[in-house]
Amino acid sequence: IMIIKKRNKAGVMCYWDDEQNASKVKSRKEYLEQIDFVNWARYEYPILESLLFAPMNEGDAKPQYRSKMKSMGLTSGVSDCVLLCNGVGTIELKRSRKRDSSVSKEQVKFTLGVEAAGGFAVVAYGALAAKEALKDYLNKLN
Repeated sequence: IMIIKKRNKAGVMCYWDDEQNASKVKSRKEYLEQIDFVNWARYEYPILESLLFAPMNEGDAKPQYRSKMKSMGLTSGVSDCVLLCNGVGTIELKRSRKRDSSVSKEQVKFTLGVEAAGGFAVVAYGALAAKEALKDYLNKLN
């Protein structure tokens, strides 16, 4: 399986499986891709058990609760997976087919900001691409 690594028009580094993108089959829901990725990552790299986490930044909330959460640091565009292992890394997971998801302005801003601050930040289309991104992140540290 060949994972493509290329910057999009906004300058964000993206990873995707070219075979998945050629498929006519609709991709699985994003949360299923994330569950597969996180379970695999924590199994393959036990150190990540507490160093790989998902910030709870999505979901529908009542305006009062959302306002309270923003006051506490809730930030739009934060990536789905945050890695704290000798430097910051973030992986924004999307559906495996690029045409089934898009990167928001807030996600572009966050991802490029992490990178500008010296961190590792990518958008990965599907669990396979996220696995490759994690391997690159961990290899960067060695």
